[in-house]
Amino acid sequence: MSRYSSTGLNESSKHCPKALDLLVSGSVRDRRHFEAGTAAHAFLQSAGELARLHAKTDPPTEQEYERRWLAVASLLVGTGRVFNGHPEPPLSPDGVFAGLAIVRDYVRWRTEPMSPTAQYEIGLAVDSEGRPVPYNDPSARLTGIVDVQDLIAFEDEETAARGLLVRDYKSAWPTSADELDTLQRKAQAILAWRNLREPLDFIRLEVVNLRTWKTYARDIFVSDGMEELLALWWGELTVTIDALDAMNGEDGRPAIPSGGCIGCAWALRCPAGQKWISDCALPPFQDQRAEFFALAKQQAELLGEALRQDTADEPIELTTGELVGTVGTEARTVKDDAPASIAETWELSGGKLAGFAVACGLTVGNLEAIGKVLHP
Repeated sequence: MSRYSSTGLNESSKHCPKALDLLVSGSVRDRRHFEAGTAAHAFLQSAGELARLHAKTDPPTEQEYERRWLAVASLLVGTGRVFNGHPEPPLSPDGVFAGLAIVRDYVRWRTEPMSPTAQYEIGLAVDSEGRPVPYNDPSARLTGIVDVQDLIAFEDEETAARGLLVRDYKSAWPTSADELDTLQRKAQAILAWRNLREPLDFIRLEVVNLRTWKTYARDIFVSDGMEELLALWWGELTVTIDALDAMNGEDGRPAIPSGGCIGCAWALRCPAGQKWISDCALPPFQDQRAEFFALAKQQAELLGEALRQDTADEPIELTTGELVGTVGTEARTVKDDAPASIAETWELSGGKLAGFAVACGLTVGNLEAIGKVLHP
């Protein structure tokens, strides 16, 4: 019976089943694009472990963090790390120190210090029935390494509860709340909850965007049907794992060439992926695609300028039925007296000025415009 990791399921879902095969086999891939993120995880783990050592004393100083990080950087650049029991090749100095810059800013400017009670890079596993087993147990069916796990408290006027925090660090700029709904996060939630040593009231799933310092979180309470939700997620994972088992033939799992080939670390080692990229007339390397995009954007701007003149009188209809050019559409606009009217109505209803500002959902652009009026 095959063993699946939350990372492997994520690769399969984002790209295709062949990506899972290439990950598990240890196939060579271009790691440069991931070096900063890989290094950032190592630095965050070392920072968390240092905070644990200071649990009964003052938090670590910046100088103590720096000394520890430089030791980790020396290891990453000199010999490479050992991850999940497998030695990895050294990382480039540029990638390592880019990762350190990300972590240095995150640790320095985050609103709360590194938790002295959290555990880092925790290997968890369950068997085919969803029962907890040791990470390296032969019966393990689903495994995962959780970036951060911690016991936390939730309190408001009506509730006091104890919960389990399961946090995932992401170094990709586009990381958003959508990451809370992936198979990877569902797997980590099940792994963490099923391996609990004590009864708790809720689980908090977090995804941290290390670039923007934004944290996306979801609290799931036992009293709100958490066990039923985890059972549904386990069903989704089981269906996915069984399907991946069934498609594993003599040549491994099939490649499914598609948009998933873009961003796949093994695309250049996969004949089907290479053919798809070639058929789409896409450059095979990331830096080439960036140059291709810049040129295409410039070409689009030139075409746009020409078409603005071509369609000055009327739009051009394509064979697909789409229109290129200016097309009149209905739009709603704000009446001149609307701002004063809504402000007066808000005041008459007993609303406060601060509440009015919040209800307006002010954007950065709005605030800059107000600032220019206040301070011309």
